[in-house]
Amino acid sequence: MHQWRELIIGIFLFLGVANFFTWKEIVTSLSLQMVFLDVGQGDAIFIQTPQGHQILIDGGPDKAVLEELGEVMPFWDKSLDLVILTHPDNDHIGGLPGVLERYHLENILWTGVEKETGVFGVWKEAIAKEPAKKFRASAPQIVKWSERPDEFLDILYPSEAQKAGKPVNDTSIVAKFVYHDTELLLTGDISSSAEQELLNDGVDLRADIVKIPHHGSKSSSSEEFIKAIAPSLGIIQVGENNRYGHPHEEVLARLSRLGIPLLRTDKNRGIFIQSDGRSWRVSDRTQ
Repeated sequence: MHQWRELIIGIFLFLGVANFFTWKEIVTSLSLQMVFLDVGQGDAIFIQTPQGHQILIDGGPDKAVLEELGEVMPFWDKSLDLVILTHPDNDHIGGLPGVLERYHLENILWTGVEKETGVFGVWKEAIAKEPAKKFRASAPQIVKWSERPDEFLDILYPSEAQKAGKPVNDTSIVAKFVYHDTELLLTGDISSSAEQELLNDGVDLRADIVKIPHHGSKSSSSEEFIKAIAPSLGIIQVGENNRYGHPHEEVLARLSRLGIPLLRTDKNRGIFIQSDGRSWRVSDRTQ
């Protein structure tokens, strides 16, 4: 049995008001909102808890994330309770220095894995100056935002040992966001190699919704991995006509064969999921 370490995010203040999403939805403060932002070829996910806690997971490749946050947050709200960087590739980290500049942050969670790129250097310099509390993600770890036992973020991967000697993609944070009966599995850019590690370790991967790994790359989303998740919905964050050919036809065919419905940010232009803890519903900007 793992000995879980808890990271208590206990500084959430004055954020119990309803958010003003520019979607064709009635948003209440009694629901969980998860928004897969349309930032092109990259990942950026905004989550607001029923208590009003605001979380940003990754920042996409550039400042497009700032415009997207402006769509899902009221114009006067310039604070985020938690920013998570899954791994330091440009398409996940590129927009975060701008986020740090524009928003007041309470907490930053990242793996500590470094990369010798210009954009990582900008990020490292920015967080060194940032007064937010910084935490190092290392599985097994729990991030809690309420006293309820069924409201938390479960860091499943990587452990400190699993970070060593791997390609950067395979040091991505894999985490399960749990809100009562609704579960979202976040997978960063892991490849089938890291997927197999999770399977070998017997990690409970089951989730209602999965962010498909690595933008639908053919090096990820093995059949065994997807079957272990058994999702009702898969979401691919990907840029239109991107140079990598994401999502790969082989992956799309596999997901179709397994009966996994898909939404994609290159087609759906941003995806909004709202949950009351018992059931969830989804909409997008094309509706």
